[in-house]
Parts: sequence; C-alpha cells; structure tokens
Amino acid sequence: MTKSPNSGLLLKVLDFCYDRAVGNSGNGEGAARLASEYTDTTRTLEESIDNLIRWQNAKCAATGFITGLGGLATLPVTLPADLFANYFIQVRMIAAIAFMAGHDLKSDKVRSLVYICLCGNAAADILKDAGSQVGKRAVEAALRRMTGRGAGNFGKAIPLLGGIIGGAVDGFTCNLVGNTAKNVFLRNK
Repeated sequence: MTKSPNSGLLLKVLDFCYDRAVGNSGNGEGAARLASEYTDTTRTLEESIDNLIRWQNAKCAATGFITGLGGLATLPVTLPADLFANYFIQVRMIAAIAFMAGHDLKSDKVRSLVYICLCGNAAADILKDAGSQVGKRAVEAALRRMTGRGAGNFGKAIPLLGGIIGGAVDGFTCNLVGNTAKNVFLRNK
C-alpha cells in the first residue's frame, strides 16, 4: 500500500493537535479541564457529553462562519486556518469525551481511537465538497438570471453565504465526530 505524501503531514498536524489538546506534557490537563467544565452531577454521563458536543459544535460553526465570510477570494488563507482550528477543537472534544468516560489520555490506544473518531469526518468532507459545488452552482445560476444592479448587490452577499455554508458544514461535521466519539468511548468503557 502506497502512503500518500500528505498523510505524513496530516499525522503531524493530528499529533500536534493531540499534544496541545491534552496538555503539552501529555498529562491530560487541557482535555481534562474541558471535561470537568461539562461534567455535571445533576446529569448522566451521556447528557454531560451531549452538552459538551453541543458547545463544541457551536465553536466549530462559528469558526466555519468566520473563515467562510471572505468567500473564494480568501479561500487559500482561510481554508487551512479553518481545517486546523476545527481539527484542534474536535481532537480536544474527543479527548475530553474519552476522559469523561474514564480513559487514560496518555495511552497510545486512546490516541489512536481519537484519530479514528475523526474519520467520522470522511462523510462530512464529502458532504462539504458536494455542498460547496452545489452552492457555487446555485449562486452562479442566480447571478446569470439577475440584472446588472441586482447581480452587484447579490455579489456582495456571496461572502455572507460562504460564511453561512461554512458554519453549517463545520457544525454538522463536529456533531458527527462528537457522536462518533461518544459511541466509541462509552462502548469501550
């Protein structure tokens, strides 16, 4: 099996995110602190995890909205920033879920499971690509139908539309990954 040249870079990014998400020393302080913020004795473990996932969804959606505001013009800069920010938020969320479920964040098994949970992203990435293409085609078709003045005004709204689409897709992706993590770590408790 041939290794993709980008797979080594992706693994370095994930390792960087994981090390920062659990604390530079690898002792789990970052994710553990996040987990403690969402652990509530009046809720079940599953309800606490769902609350954590909801708030991380909001963070990812906000990141997607902000980085999508520039539209196609800023895409070369904002796409890497969006991906990195979302990977960090999601890795930290997954590690916090693992911690809440009683797993040792220093374990190589847990680190591997965290990375596997990100594979919930695969379906969302396909959706993101398809959604971007469909959205782009719809905008282009609408622009062709509009008069010059209307097209100019609508053109100003395209970056806003990019922000809305980016926020929705990133929030959906985070939710997918969070629920994957919840299923993996609660099942392996």
